[in-house]
Amino acid sequence: MHKNRGELVAEVAAKAGTSHAAVNSILNALFEVFETSLAQGEKIVIPAGSPSSVPTVQPAPAATRRPARPFT
Repeated sequence: MHKNRGELVAEVAAKAGTSHAAVNSILNALFEVFETSLAQGEKIVIPAGSPSSVPTVQPAPAATRRPARPFT
């Protein structure tokens, strides 16, 4: 299950008691800060229970290739 940006904005706006425009503006600023920070090699850590509430995505293991055996 996933939420698109519009659904996320609507839910946050409802919980915060603010407008969709305000939440959208905050998300734009947040993502801009993330992008700039990551481009500069900085690490972003979000505490307050995030490890237990936000799943992490592990990269898939590299595919290994069996060597060709032309004379077997």
